[in-house]
Parts: sequence; structure tokens; C-alpha cells
Amino acid sequence: MRLAAIGEEKYLSANRRLGLKVVEMDGHDKRGEIPSVIGNLTSLVGLDLSLNNLTGNIPFGIFDHLPKVKVLNLSLNQISGRIPHGLFRCNELVFLSLFNNSFEGNVPTEIENLTVLNDLNLAHNNLRGPIPSSIFNLSSLHSISLGFNKLFGHLSSAMFDRLPNLQYLHLGENQLSGRIPTSLFKCKVLKFLYLVNNQLEGVVPLDVGNLTSLMDFHIGGNNFIGEIPSAIANLTSLERLDLSRNNLTGII
Repeated sequence: MRLAAIGEEKYLSANRRLGLKVVEMDGHDKRGEIPSVIGNLTSLVGLDLSLNNLTGNIPFGIFDHLPKVKVLNLSLNQISGRIPHGLFRCNELVFLSLFNNSFEGNVPTEIENLTVLNDLNLAHNNLRGPIPSSIFNLSSLHSISLGFNKLFGHLSSAMFDRLPNLQYLHLGENQLSGRIPTSLFKCKVLKFLYLVNNQLEGVVPLDVGNLTSLMDFHIGGNNFIGEIPSAIANLTSLERLDLSRNNLTGII
């Protein structure tokens, strides 16, 4: 059900009795804070509040009684504060997007509770700290977008061992360091890879040639050295390639 205006708490309260399952208020220039009464809609499976001008923190406890939610889209607002830990009680979530807000603090480790999650988008926020390894235990993930934050630290060598379905990975525009994990090249269905503008180093592994489904490969603006691996020629699906602003040599 698409609502004409936000803040209609009486309307939402009435629909609690009717078992309202979907709330869509996207793209209607709504302002103010997210109404806490949404947390009473215990039958809710979809909530889309994207493309508005929502502000403030997510109301405390709003996710405590929403066990059936599968889709949550709060993108393109001005929501601030930390990502609430209660969100990770919604363990039927398949799609989660908090893209382009002002969330801060760490990415909570409890994200590992979202065991059926397909799409995770936390890009364009003010998130800090290391990327929790628990994200990479979610074997159901098809898409991970954490770009344009302030995340730092090394990517562990085994980080991508359990992500056989990963098709989209955006970790660009952070402060990540170390080498590209060799486990990344086990993601055989990966199509889009963005690691631009970090502090990654070392050589570009020859195993990049294993990513035969890759269409976009962006690693510009890092500290990679050595020769451009000839294995890139194996990437016959490749459409866009960015190796710029590194210390690479050789020819493609």
C-alpha cells in the first residue's frame, strides 16, 4: 500500500489491525522523522521510505516486532545516528539498503544474523572502522556495497571463501589497506568489482583471470605495483577497466 503522506500515525495504527504488509512512501519528498508506529505493524514484509528528506535517528525498538520484514529500503534520505542493533533481529531480510544517508559508527557484527540476505547496500554514509568479517559468512549475498564510507583495515585472505553467489562488490572510496585477498578470485560469478581509491597494495594477482564473468573492474587510485597481469586478457566479458593512479607497468 502506497501512502500519500508521512506521519499519518493514525492511519498506520488503524492498518495494524488489518495486517498491513507493505508500506511504500518512496519519492514523495516526505520530511521529519520515521514514525515509530511503523514498529507496531507486525505483519509487515516490505518497507520503502527511500527518496525522501527524512531526518533524525531510527526510532529505538522499531524493528523489535517486525520479524517478517524481507525488504527494507531507507535510501537517499538524511537519517543519522548508528545502525540500530535491533535491525538484525529481522532475520528474514532479503534486501537491505541504507544507501546515501548520514549513518555513523561501526557496521554491527550482528549483521551475521541476516542469513538469507541477498543485497546489502550501506554505501555513501559515515561508517567507520574495519569491515566485520561476519558479513562474509552470508553465503546468500549477491551484492555488497560499502563504498564511500570511512572504513579501514586489511581484508583477510579468506574473506570471500563463502560467497559463491557474489555478483557485485563495491568497497571503493574507503581507507582499506593490504593486498587483494586471493579468495576474491573464487567468486566465479562476480560481474562488478570496485576497489577504487583505497590504500591497497602489492601486485594484481594472476588469479584475476578466474573472474571470467567480470564486466567492470576498477582498482584505480591505490598503491598497486608490478606488471599488469596478462591474465586480464582472459576476461572476455570485460567492458570497463580502470587501473589508473597506481604504479603498474607493462601493456594490456
